[in-house]
Amino acid sequence: MRPISQRASSADQARRGRRVLQVLLVAATTLAGAAVSAFAGWLLLLAVGQDRIASTGRAVLDHLAAIDREARLTIDLFNRQPSAFCSPAELEQLREQVFRTRFVKDVGRVRGGALHCSGTLQAVASPAMIAAADLVTRQGLAVHAAEPLLVARNSRAPILGQGETNVVIDPEALADEVLIGVDFVAGYLGADGRFLRLFGSSPSLSGAEISAGRPLDRHGILFHPVCDGERSICVVTSLAKADVLRLQWPIMAATGLLGSVIGLGLGLFLVQRQAARLSMTETLKRAVARGSFDVVYQPIVTLADRSVVGAEALIRWRDAEGLQVPPSIFIPLAEEAGLIGQITRFMLQRVTHELAGLIQSHPDFRVSINISANDLDDADFFETLAAMLDRTGIDPRCIILELTEHAAARRDRAVDGTRLLRSRGHRVYIDDFGTGFANLSYLNALSIDALKIDRSFTETIGAGRQPSPVLPQILAMAKALDLDLVVEGIETEEQAAWFAAQSVAYAQGWLFYRPVDAQALGAIVDSQGEAGAAGAGPGSAPPGR
Repeated sequence: MRPISQRASSADQARRGRRVLQVLLVAATTLAGAAVSAFAGWLLLLAVGQDRIASTGRAVLDHLAAIDREARLTIDLFNRQPSAFCSPAELEQLREQVFRTRFVKDVGRVRGGALHCSGTLQAVASPAMIAAADLVTRQGLAVHAAEPLLVARNSRAPILGQGETNVVIDPEALADEVLIGVDFVAGYLGADGRFLRLFGSSPSLSGAEISAGRPLDRHGILFHPVCDGERSICVVTSLAKADVLRLQWPIMAATGLLGSVIGLGLGLFLVQRQAARLSMTETLKRAVARGSFDVVYQPIVTLADRSVVGAEALIRWRDAEGLQVPPSIFIPLAEEAGLIGQITRFMLQRVTHELAGLIQSHPDFRVSINISANDLDDADFFETLAAMLDRTGIDPRCIILELTEHAAARRDRAVDGTRLLRSRGHRVYIDDFGTGFANLSYLNALSIDALKIDRSFTETIGAGRQPSPVLPQILAMAKALDLDLVVEGIETEEQAAWFAAQSVAYAQGWLFYRPVDAQALGAIVDSQGEAGAAGAGPGSAPPGR
C-alpha cells in the first residue's frame, strides 16, 4: 500500500490536472465563440453589402432607363418627319429639343452615313462621316461609347442613333452616382451578347455574366448585375470585401466580443457542470461504499381483481443535502464510474434480507429487481445472487430479473446471460419495452418471460387522446411469442380498463399503489389473505412454456 503522503500527492496532481483542463476548456469555448460569432458577423456584413449594391444597382438602372427613354423619344420624334430633313423649321426644332431635354446635349440628322445638321451645329456645310457603331442592340439602336464631338473636338460623349437621327448623351449624366460609395458600370447589351460601357468604371464581368443577373463573389469583390431586357441596358455594381470590413469593423468587433462572452459563459457552464458531475460521482462513490440507499417496492396487481401478486424493487438515493436524485441520473453515472455492479449487489442483499420472510410465507409472491448489461458480463454477479438466495432460503423462481431494452440490445451478452438466469430458475423480464430497438426475431432469441410496457405508452391513453400506434404492435409481439405483459404507470381507471380490454393481465402504478417500504408491503400482502396472494401471478409460467 502506498504511503498516505503519496496518495495525497496523487490526489493533488489529479486536482491540478483537472484545473488545467478546465482553464483550457474555458479558453477554447471563449475563442470558439469569438470565432463563430465573428464569422457569423462577417457573413452578415457580406449579406448587407450584397443588399446595398443590389439596391444601388436598381437605382442606377432606373437613372439609365430615364436617359435611354429621353434619347429614344427624341430619336423617334425626328424620324417621324423625313420630309423636313434639315429644313430651317427642323433646325429650329432641333435647337429647341436640345434646350428642353435634360440628358441629350445635341440632336443630329444623319443620311448616307454622314451628319448633315444638328441642333448645336445647325446645317453642316460639308457633311461629316460617322464611324461605325461600337454596338447594336437587339432593338436596332446603334451605340457609340465615346465618340469625338464636332462641336468640341477635345471632348467625347456617348452617341445613340437609329434611322436618320442620333443624339449625343451628356457624358456626366450619371456623375451624381459617384457619390453613392459603390463602384458601378452602366451601358448597353448588344444583340451579339457583348456589353458596352457608357458610364462608370471598366466592367470585370463578361456580357453573359452580366445578362445572367446573378450576384457574384470574385477575387475579393462582390458584384451585382441587373438588366432591363426591353431597353438592353445593364448596370453592374461592385464592392470590395476589404471596404466592407473597413467600413463596418465595429460590427465585426461587437459580434466577436459578444461571441467571446457567450463562449466564456458556455465554458464556465461546462466547467461547473463537469465539476458538479465529478462531485456527484464522488458523492455516489461514498454512498455506494456506505450503502446509503433506500429500497422501496411498488406492488404489481392483476387487472382482473386488483390483487397484489408481486412487487418491483426500486432504489432511492438522497444526496448530501437530502435531495432525492432520480435513478435516471445516478444510474447512468454509476455505469460510467463502474459502480453499477456494487449497486446491484446492494439491491440483492437488501431485497433478500427484507423480504425473505414475506416470500417464504407467500411462496407465489414475486419480486423483480433491475439489473444492468454489465451485470450479465460479471461472473461474480451470478455467484453472488445464488449465494444470497441460498443463505436466505428464497426460491430462485421468486426473484425476477429485469433488463431494460437498451441493455438487452447487447445481443451476445444478453442472450447468454438470460439463458443462464432462466436455467437457474429465475424469470427474466424486458423493462421499459418499446423505447429501444428490439424486434420480433431478437426477442425470440432471448430467454425472457415477459415484457413491461413503458409508462410513456400508458400516458397516451385517456383524456380523448389516441393510443400510441406502437401499442398494438407490442401486444401482437407478446402474443406471438407467448409472453406475459406488465403495464407500468397506470394512473387512471380509463387506462386500466383499456389494457384489461386488451387482455393484459398485470399492471403497476399509482392508481393501485405508490412505492412503499418493506414493512408496508408486507402489511398489504398480509391484508389480502392467503387466497388473494396466491394464484397465478406474473411469476407463474405462461401457458405453453
